[in-house]
Amino acid sequence: MIQKTCGIPALRVVQIDAKILDNEIEKIIENQLDQIAVNLPIRWAILWQKLAEEIRLALSAVLWSYRYIKGISPGQEMMDVAYIRYTKRRVIAHFLLVVMLPYLLSKNLNMLTLLLLDFSTTLTLTENFFGTLIETFLSSFYRSIKNSVLHFVDIKQENLAPATPMKGSR
Repeated sequence: MIQKTCGIPALRVVQIDAKILDNEIEKIIENQLDQIAVNLPIRWAILWQKLAEEIRLALSAVLWSYRYIKGISPGQEMMDVAYIRYTKRRVIAHFLLVVMLPYLLSKNLNMLTLLLLDFSTTLTLTENFFGTLIETFLSSFYRSIKNSVLHFVDIKQENLAPATPMKGSR
């Protein structure tokens, strides 16, 4: 997609300036929301922190809805720049790729990290349990083998012991 200013292709500098303005608008709103969060009661502030990513997603959705309705972002409007052939379908696709995909990937990575931590903890506990179980089994197995061998050796020694003559024989 080519951006145009007054019907002619826009310079890259103007396009970058429009993007910088969009980022600054988003940062200003985020800072204002953070100031609101500071003044909340602790219980609400904790909830706010837990939902911080979702709040930023909602903020992005609001800013992108402006782009959906008008066909240009606030920064592009200030710089008098617009995409040509930037249909509503492209706005939605752009939003999904630029905002939703990174959000979903970060959520999935967080979930994957938690799952891996859970798995490693479970694995450690399982190793400890089975390690103890195997040690107990092996030590009792070793004792029983040792006792069997000693018993077998005792029987062999009794059979190999010289016989004492019985009285009256010979």
